[in-house]
Amino acid sequence: MSAHPAKKVDDIMNKNIFLFASTALLSACSAQQGKVTSASAAPAIAETSKETADPNAALAEFFAEVDRQELALSPMSKSFRGVRDADYGKLNDPSDAAAAAQFKAGQDALAMMEKQFGTANLDDKSKLSYRLFQYRAERSRNAFPFQNYGYNFDQMNGAQSQIPAFLINIHSVKNK
Repeated sequence: MSAHPAKKVDDIMNKNIFLFASTALLSACSAQQGKVTSASAAPAIAETSKETADPNAALAEFFAEVDRQELALSPMSKSFRGVRDADYGKLNDPSDAAAAAQFKAGQDALAMMEKQFGTANLDDKSKLSYRLFQYRAERSRNAFPFQNYGYNFDQMNGAQSQIPAFLINIHSVKNK
């Protein structure tokens, strides 16, 4: 039995808010800011972290690359951050397949991080980021089986309120 589309939009908005908050926290640890790239840049994560001698800088670059990949899959998260690109006029994909792909990408990133980085050589700030990334993936893993267990509509959530609120508050329209 498939969930109502409005409920899926609500779930995606909640996931995007969590994604936005956690990636903002993780990207704050990064020393450099890059532009958003495509999600097909996964091999760049492994190459980038191996090139850097400082494990803290390598971990920060790893987080920055994961953040860029997650943003590439979320036009609405880009809008929350003020990124205006070709995806600016789009909404996120509310399908189960997109949710599964995002979940898999997050779990794969966790596995890659744990394989490439140990906490022994990290400073306290990087250790905290490492643990927060693990916690985010664990929460996602625990919640994913229950993604279709919410209400389709309620007073404050659902397509009837969250999409208009997003369009009014976040997605501004500007003339040339």
